[in-house]
Amino acid sequence: APERLRVLDKLAEAAFANGEIETARTPWLECLSLAKLAGNPRRVADFHRKIAIAAWAAGNREETLSHLERGIATLGTGVENLEAARLIQELARVNFRLGDQMRATQLAEHAVALGAKLGAQDVVADAYNTWGIGLALAGDLEQGASLVQRCLETALQKGLGSIACRAYVNLAVMYGPIDRTRALDYAREGLKL
Repeated sequence: APERLRVLDKLAEAAFANGEIETARTPWLECLSLAKLAGNPRRVADFHRKIAIAAWAAGNREETLSHLERGIATLGTGVENLEAARLIQELARVNFRLGDQMRATQLAEHAVALGAKLGAQDVVADAYNTWGIGLALAGDLEQGASLVQRCLETALQKGLGSIACRAYVNLAVMYGPIDRTRALDYAREGLKL
């Protein structure tokens, strides 16, 4: 069963990377069942996160929130592990996309702290990005831009290309209305990646 789980997970990741969302969901749902049968709450939580991301990409907001909440519930409150940090960051991102900037920034701040404690720089960078954009949209452009800049620095230092690209785009958009030269510089740097 562990080998089957690994193979199904890789198949799902490949399908998702190719934009085949429904093709990815089926093996991830089977992985979720296998992880539950194996009694592995960390894997269960991680598959809830992956299914939530696929559900969001498919436009299913309710399923997204349900899987994120079930993943967090599987781990329990106060748990400090990589799966919890990633679930919290993903829930922050979803709340941001749903327009709940206050909840998004609270969750992102929590994800930054937990990710830093665990040495999970991908979580830290992603959460800085979410937190910064949330603050900028709430009216604090300066603080928001400084957090997205921290995201960019972390992503570049750790070789997290996709996160760095998002940060470059977000910084270009944030500075576009107030500093066109700076916005273009961020856009150009992002294109070099």
